[in-house]
Amino acid sequence: MKKLLSVLLSAVLLASVFVLTSCQSESEDETPTATITAQTTSTPAATPTAAPTPTEEPTPTKEPVDYSGGLVSNEPMTVALYPENILEIGLQAMCGTGQSIALQFYATVPFNGIGFHSPTWTATEGFSLDYEIYAWNNNYYDTIWNDPILSITPDPWVDGQCAQVVFEPGEELPAGEYLLVAYYQSYENAKNSGVYYVEQAFPGTRAYLNDEVWDNVCIVTTLFYNTTPVNPYGPLSDPGLE
Repeated sequence: MKKLLSVLLSAVLLASVFVLTSCQSESEDETPTATITAQTTSTPAATPTAAPTPTEEPTPTKEPVDYSGGLVSNEPMTVALYPENILEIGLQAMCGTGQSIALQFYATVPFNGIGFHSPTWTATEGFSLDYEIYAWNNNYYDTIWNDPILSITPDPWVDGQCAQVVFEPGEELPAGEYLLVAYYQSYENAKNSGVYYVEQAFPGTRAYLNDEVWDNVCIVTTLFYNTTPVNPYGPLSDPGLE
């Protein structure tokens, strides 16, 4: 009997060892499962779109206004751009050598000549005068920074008379606002020329001296029209100078 119990106990122990060994073997053979975390892909930043370059609107061409009031006749007209009583006011002369002298005016009809009345102090040579005519453009500096529409030198003139330029036959400048600039030079000692002026403003012109408004001054000037208008001159734009 004791022998039988001993055999049974040995069998039970062997079975326990087998079960433990089998469980341990299965546990060692299990491969751990890796946990994969999904990575969130960020949305790429939008590429900035360049703003379209605005298209510049063309500046409308300013059409000249007809200030002539109509024509009296088709005959040529000589226009005195100065007061009638200049001798009573007090006619004065200024040497123009080394100076920039200019006149703003508005021609109401096409013209074919213009000029300053210029003293030469009896000299007949040794000096020169060059004119430049500009189409008025907004203000004084915008005007002279453009190219002149005409550069011309007058023929010799008698002391005190109009140093006028007359365009070629058939040539004329249209009605509109202009700036006449005069450059006087002296090539011989004491041989100068200049301008006559009066210290009184004239409604049809504006005088400039060395790129500044020449206040309360009228340069004695003559303008030559191809026809005779009712109104010989028009209104002037602001010079735009402070």
